Amino acid sequence: MQPTRNRRRGITLVEVLMSTMVVMLGILGLISLIPLGSHLAERGTRSDRVASIGRRVQREAKVYGMMNPDSWLDPLKSPTPVDQTRFRTSASSLPVRQSYLIDPMFFIDSATQRQFFPYDTTATPQMRRLSLGSYNASFPFMESRAERAFVSDDDYGVGTAGGYERPKDREEPLLQKFFTRGGTNIRRQSQGTYSWAIMLVPEASSTRVNTSTGGNMPPFATAAAGSTTGNSQPPTDQYVMSTIIFQNRQGDIPTSADIAGATERGLLNERVLTVETGSFISGGGTTGEIQLTAGTPELLDMKTGDWICLTVRVTRTIGSNMYYWGDNFKWYRVVAMDEIEEVTVGSKYDLRLTLDGPDWNAMDPPTQAIYVEDVVGVYERKVRLETGSPWTP
Repeated sequence: MQPTRNRRRGITLVEVLMSTMVVMLGILGLISLIPLGSHLAERGTRSDRVASIGRRVQREAKVYGMMNPDSWLDPLKSPTPVDQTRFRTSASSLPVRQSYLIDPMFFIDSATQRQFFPYDTTATPQMRRLSLGSYNASFPFMESRAERAFVSDDDYGVGTAGGYERPKDREEPLLQKFFTRGGTNIRRQSQGTYSWAIMLVPEASSTRVNTSTGGNMPPFATAAAGSTTGNSQPPTDQYVMSTIIFQNRQGDIPTSADIAGATERGLLNERVLTVETGSFISGGGTTGEIQLTAGTPELLDMKTGDWICLTVRVTRTIGSNMYYWGDNFKWYRVVAMDEIEEVTVGSKYDLRLTLDGPDWNAMDPPTQAIYVEDVVGVYERKVRLETGSPWTP
């Protein structure tokens, strides 16, 4: 009798299908990591670019005289030297104790709503919004040099708006593109993706002002040039400089018609939100929690990583008089947030946020939050304004 042989068993179709399914799951898992990797790489590139811009702007602000009030321009005042030098009470004294936002890119027309930041007339407090340079008839609202100075010139991309052009022969290197004047290359073109504004906030004053007896609170729009009337705050040269960096801001700046007509674009660009009373909780360090309130959920539409500016006007009523100490503006990054809650049907919505940023250091908690679209970073440092030119004898 012949011994029984064990037949060699092959792979069944079911096993092939299961193996294929396992391989496909692995491939799909790898494919799903591609957009995540691209997002993380883009975020890392943006963080590096924002950090580079923040440090450079702080250096250039001093080198190019941006901290000298003589170079500040109020685009909505008449083009005379008297009106342009409203920021000094005399030829040698310093600006009065109020806040300013140097923002040349914002003045694209002559709308009076552009005079203040934020432009919402219900906001308290507000600050003056300025440009740089002397008045020029060709550029009644800003000098072209001031506008270019507030746009990044090192974000070189490939394409019609970038600093490089790809040749038809892909084996050839990229071709650099330049801005030219009279046939001469001036500088390499850039995409202009990143831009910025400079916020200057004076250090808190220990001197109070009795606003009931003629003293005025900022922005001091009623004071005559060269006069301290209405500007009862003592002058100072000690300011906190916040460099506010934007990404792709140019297309989102609203027109005067958007602002005056309260269109969606005008309402959402700079949103003034109410801070719920008693909701501000400081963590004792750089983090804290806050609850914001608005009339529509669209106004509370934000995400983690965005930035908001918390503000308060410090006043006290003593007897029959109102006393004013100062305005506080500080920027914070949103690191966590809850879902938007509808508190009152169709009229009140709340949003609780966790923030990261500097110590509040104010007598009162914040009462107002300003959310500005397209802000991707804020760098802060203390500066001293210039009292005059170093070349002045």
